[in-house]
Amino acid sequence: MSTDPIVTTGIISALSGTGNDRRRIQTTTPLQPGSSGGPLLGENGSLVGVAVGGLDALKIAEFLGDIPQNVNFAISAGTLQSFLNARGVPYALDDSRTIKTPADIAAEAARYTVLLECLSGTDSATSARAEPNSARPAPSNGTPPGAPRLGR
Repeated sequence: MSTDPIVTTGIISALSGTGNDRRRIQTTTPLQPGSSGGPLLGENGSLVGVAVGGLDALKIAEFLGDIPQNVNFAISAGTLQSFLNARGVPYALDDSRTIKTPADIAAEAARYTVLLECLSGTDSATSARAEPNSARPAPSNGTPPGAPRLGR
């Protein structure tokens, strides 16, 4: 797959994951292998989740006799907030009702996301590599540079 940012659209289809697990949300956003850890951004460009994967379509098809479509999951914003709070990581809550185009969201996200690759078969000093897309501008709301913006 490409190392360039890949952007696609979808909707949040459920506020819980399998077994009503509220730590995850269900989304119709297509997720490809390697998408885990990628940001799920809302209509205003703020983070609403982190991609973690989808249902195993083959196992579900064996069990139900039908292939599920567009059933993928992300870690919820509430779970992300709890994680950041527990570790003292600053973030800003974004109540903006501004709706941006997917192209504008993608351009903005490219400024603060990085590709993190985990490589096997190498020593631990070189087994992970982060490639920044560009320098991070300082937010105007007083939060530290690089602090995530979480949607509500």
